[in-house]
Amino acid sequence: MYAMARVILLLMLIVTASLSAHEMRLEVGVDTASVITLSYPDGEPFADKPYQLFAEGSESPQQSGQTDTQGRVIFVPGRLRQWRLRAFSEEGHGTDTLLELETGSTANLSQDKAAVPFPYLILGVGVLLSGFGLLMLYARRGKQ
Repeated sequence: MYAMARVILLLMLIVTASLSAHEMRLEVGVDTASVITLSYPDGEPFADKPYQLFAEGSESPQQSGQTDTQGRVIFVPGRLRQWRLRAFSEEGHGTDTLLELETGSTANLSQDKAAVPFPYLILGVGVLLSGFGLLMLYARRGKQ
């Protein structure tokens, strides 16, 4: 009888120990979050696009993921004031921005100009080709 009680007790201890192994501890706290909203020039949200958020002086991202459906990146900056946000779409749209956060105010932005010029490059090449085409048109008309 005692042997059977010991086996049952041992089984109960094993089952009880394995039940707590899958337990998850959850703490909910209230803190001040920063919200960065990204959008295209026409106002369309930069939705579901990958981003990386770097703390000041860090080479690896502090936070990475995808923007939400409204193009937002939400994070808790803590005591750090300077952050770098890199967000780019598959089409090449995006930003590489330095953020200077101050408590209780909006951020000061400093965009990396190397991330922006692609549309301006296309515009510049188009203007040059248009000018060359007009020059060739007038040159041909002058010969006739």
